[in-house]
Amino acid sequence: MPAEESCTGEERRALDEKIDRALEQVAAGRVYGPEEARRKLAALREAHLAN
Repeated sequence: MPAEESCTGEERRALDEKIDRALEQVAAGRVYGPEEARRKLAALREAHLAN
């Protein structure tokens, strides 16, 4: 978010929660690289288009 924009307390809490969840995933080793991310996104796209 650019410095000149301000966010509400609710938006800030939501962002903090998202960052906390991401850090928990990293700490638990539940992360993957860009190639796996591409495969997962491709599978989601195919599933979405099939519906």
